[in-house]
Amino acid sequence: MAGDNTPKSFEGLIPIFAKAAIGDFSEDPVVPAEDNEVVEIYMGVKVMLDVIREKLAELEKLNSELQKKVKEQEATIESLVGRELRMVELKQELEKLQQQVKLTSEQVKQEEPVKSA
Repeated sequence: MAGDNTPKSFEGLIPIFAKAAIGDFSEDPVVPAEDNEVVEIYMGVKVMLDVIREKLAELEKLNSELQKKVKEQEATIESLVGRELRMVELKQELEKLQQQVKLTSEQVKQEEPVKSA
């Protein structure tokens, strides 16, 4: 399993590092029973994996919260755009009615008898 340059005491870390290299931080190293520097390295790897998992969980939570906020913003924008489009429609309708009033007013003026003084 390990290459010729890997001491036997570190062979247990190879599959863990291989998985971590592709983003799989799910496996913890089995810490050797003896009490020496190798145990410290295994414990260090375990702590690093714990921190990575914790940070990934935080990122997932933040990502979820951001997605929720984005959906809320999209709904707000959609509502505002709809309102603005309705305002444009109403403005056009108002201009049309004003034109009709103006034409009607001009027609009435033309039809009024001329008053003599």
